[in-house]
Amino acid sequence: MNQLHQDMDELHQEEPSASTYMPSPESQEDRIRSFFNKQDDRTQQAWLREAMKALMGITDHTGKAIFWQKQHWMGVYLVLRDRLGVRCPQTGFAEYAQKITPLNCPDNLKIGQTTMTNFSKLVIEDKPYFEMKHNPFEEICKTLWDIIFKQILTKI
Repeated sequence: MNQLHQDMDELHQEEPSASTYMPSPESQEDRIRSFFNKQDDRTQQAWLREAMKALMGITDHTGKAIFWQKQHWMGVYLVLRDRLGVRCPQTGFAEYAQKITPLNCPDNLKIGQTTMTNFSKLVIEDKPYFEMKHNPFEEICKTLWDIIFKQILTKI
């Protein structure tokens, strides 16, 4: 009888555990991205317009707005591309950005057709912004992602 128990123990040790077959838990970031991407374009754009309005109202420790120049739209592009998986080519981003620009956005902060032209000169690493050693839009990216993350998490 002892041999039978020993054989059974060995057999169970060779079998993969049940946890091997369990799907890995989805991260909150994955849930946010998935939930966002299940929405229609109009809803997505409304949420992003809301997030942009919040971003444009944030100031640093000196009281200066952190979104103070058109080039900051490049950071917005990085967040939408790398975190939310928004499928929009860099060359077509100005048109997309116009759809998510808050109504009360000052003209000097509205994206222009040439705003993204220096993108490859400023963003020199070909990887997601959060893996870059040097991201010239780090503060914009981090702040916008925090806004979007909290905003969508409250809707799930």
